[in-house]
Amino acid sequence: MPPSKKRPVSLAGALVALALLAGCDTPAPPPDAVIFGKTQVYLNGARASVRTEETNLGNLTADAYLWFARKKDPSTVISLRNSGGIRESIETGEIRQLDIEKSLAFNNALVLVTVTAAQLEQVLEHGVAAVAPDVTAGQFLQVSGLRFEYDASKPAQLFDLDGNLLTEGERIRQAVIVDGSGNVVDTLVSNGALAGDPERTFRMVTLDFVVALGGDYFPFPLFELQNAARYNLVPLDTTPNNQGFNDEGREHRAFADYLAATWPASGPGYAEADTPKEADTRIKSVGP
Repeated sequence: MPPSKKRPVSLAGALVALALLAGCDTPAPPPDAVIFGKTQVYLNGARASVRTEETNLGNLTADAYLWFARKKDPSTVISLRNSGGIRESIETGEIRQLDIEKSLAFNNALVLVTVTAAQLEQVLEHGVAAVAPDVTAGQFLQVSGLRFEYDASKPAQLFDLDGNLLTEGERIRQAVIVDGSGNVVDTLVSNGALAGDPERTFRMVTLDFVVALGGDYFPFPLFELQNAARYNLVPLDTTPNNQGFNDEGREHRAFADYLAATWPASGPGYAEADTPKEADTRIKSVGP
């Protein structure tokens, strides 16, 4: 009797079979089969870039979180994230679930907080405090809803291990709040000095890693201690025990939904190519 011939089984087919055996009527497709958007350009998430300068992937993720947050709270004006949570670039073409999972590997929850002008300046100072040759610190910022300029030759902000501010920091030279069209709606820092009422407030979306956990040593926990009512921390993840891709209020789903709504696979795709550091517009290095 001739030996039996075995037919190869695809990964997708194997997953379907396993799901059916487990009693699932509609098994989830594999992550590399689910398409959410499209990009005409390489989305730069390389460690050496995203932790030292503005990148188009940093902009896109920050824009996505602001878009999502405004649906929950229209008063939100700023989106701010640490660059350490961006782990990989996304290549040109269709953007799939697997691309999002690999790039935003931690799938942090999104949170809303309110900060004063003085506190926002402190956050920006912290974001550039570690900037130095050959340093790729995860606290470097990617932002939406604001633009700022910094000079890394100036004194950096410094906290002690107990969270006490030792040095204010003088690196932020200019900072403005902008609307969706890029128009300046408020000046935060001018010529290195805090402008306007230091107690005026701004609603912001960011990641629970930097807020609840004080990740990358951001001073957010201190702001809550100073005035919890004003700080008004609101988690956007309403099911914290579910941290899967489709959990609303986390990075993966917010980014995927933004892509589907703004840069769908059926359209031309995202087209803002990454720029050299000297041509960046949201975060500009102006030092020597």
